[in-house]
Parts: sequence; structure tokens; C-alpha cells
Amino acid sequence: ATPADAPPPELPAADRAKHLASNGAGAPPSAAGGRASEDMSILTTAPDPTAAFQRGAKVQFYSEVNSMWIDTEVEARHDREGKVILDLGCKHGVPAEKVRLSVTVFQAGEDVEYWSASVGRWIAARVLKTIEKSGLLDLDVKPGAATAKMRKA
Repeated sequence: ATPADAPPPELPAADRAKHLASNGAGAPPSAAGGRASEDMSILTTAPDPTAAFQRGAKVQFYSEVNSMWIDTEVEARHDREGKVILDLGCKHGVPAEKVRLSVTVFQAGEDVEYWSASVGRWIAARVLKTIEKSGLLDLDVKPGAATAKMRKA
């Protein structure tokens, strides 16, 4: 379990996967010395992790510019040369690797905790309103707060 005073995670899933692969952990068994013929049957029958990224799906996009996850919605899905490319409410032409399903929805009037970098801890806050296009929320302690820095109270 995560300690109550832990900051939000900083490494996006795509970077964690790269890190695991570079260390040999999480690599396909054939890369670790297993038999490729047996391993390939397992890999080809695995479910598509991007199947849920359909029009209207609530998702989060990892913005490298802002170094945080941004809540948004899938507007369109394109399969190009074997890769899934998404048009999101906040940005078009996004590779599926930079997107995850939205894990938390916050409502106006809800009590939350906000990670304050200036004080280095979680602080109590209340959601005043959601800003639909940007995926940000106005809190009583911080206007335009990123949901990546919030959790349910």
C-alpha cells in the first residue's frame, strides 16, 4: 500500500516498461533465453491493451511538456501501420502508449487531497469546478489543479 504522505507517481507506464525492458525484467521469455516458438503463441493470443480506447472513452494523456497526466476524452481512433493513434480532446495524433484509462473522476463539491509541492505534503481541498477541455480542476486551495496531483479524501 502507498503511504498516506507519498507524492504521486512520477514515471509514466511507457517509461516504466522501457525501464523494465532495459533491465531484462518484463522482457518476453525468448529475450531471456526461452524458446521463441512457445513464447510467440502466448504473445499473439494476448488481449489488445488499447481495445478500450474508443470514441468517448475517458482517458489520461501523459504530457511530457507538463510532466503529468492530463484527463481528456478520445475523439477518434486510427490504426496506422499496426500502431494505434488517438485524437484526444487535448491533442490529436497521440500514440496509444502515452494514454491510459482515466482512473479517477472528481465532482464539484467533493473533498479531495492535493499534493502541494510548495509544502511537500498532501493537503485537504474541495473541488469547486471541473474545467472540461483541459482536464484540470479548480480547488479551493489551487485554481487549475492537475488531477494527477489529487486523490480522494
